[in-house]
Amino acid sequence: MSNSIRENHIDPNSALERHVHNPFSTTLGACVRKAAHTILNMTDTHTTDHINGMGVVKDQSIPIEYLRRARGLAFLTVAKMGFVLAGKAGTGLVVARRPDGGWTAPSAIATVGVNWGLLIGGEITDYVILLNTQKAVEAFSGRGQVTLGAELGAALGPVGRNAGGNLALGDGGVAPTYTYSHSKGLFVGVSLEGTVIAARADMNQKFYGQPVLASNLLNGVVPNPRAAQPLYDALETACAAQAPRNAITERVGNLSDSILS
Repeated sequence: MSNSIRENHIDPNSALERHVHNPFSTTLGACVRKAAHTILNMTDTHTTDHINGMGVVKDQSIPIEYLRRARGLAFLTVAKMGFVLAGKAGTGLVVARRPDGGWTAPSAIATVGVNWGLLIGGEITDYVILLNTQKAVEAFSGRGQVTLGAELGAALGPVGRNAGGNLALGDGGVAPTYTYSHSKGLFVGVSLEGTVIAARADMNQKFYGQPVLASNLLNGVVPNPRAAQPLYDALETACAAQAPRNAITERVGNLSDSILS
């Protein structure tokens, strides 16, 4: 039986499951669960939670209007570790917006790289990349790799529950992608610029039970799998959140520094 038609659940009340994510997931089903928790952690749905001291800070969330207008979303959990010469690797998924406003079947992605830095130890960070243009979605639909910042423009996304009020109609003035990063319950303002992201054809085949092109997944050719329902439910919850008046609007770049670059 294909893994895509199996039941898949998350426990929103489990602090461990919500905040401790495996960057080396070997199944797309596990990436679905990570992505569902990540989008709930980074939006208004958890902005007042402080379970085990790991709740997100109030007024620091992905603006709901930006999320509602995104053409697609990419999720990554990335680990960086080493001593001076640091390696980083992670896994995740990408989904695209359907014409009816829903989301497509997920496609598995991964990243790996090496860079220099003053790092002793390691860090795990969750990322949400808002794909704001159709070109950005198409960049994830090929068989090759996409490099954020080089092939596809990238910017740190604005945060704050009322930031979407300044969003202009159309794609004008909006970066091709907005990156949001989250570590230990806090937004950390870390860019993924220069990161190489590749499709995981092997993970997609394992999940769907047969070879499948990323383009067919993100173009809506493949029906939505049952096992991706936790992510669809989380996205519906996040997009339904109401942005209150007089919310604080900030830039991620002004938030705390991180060792992950």
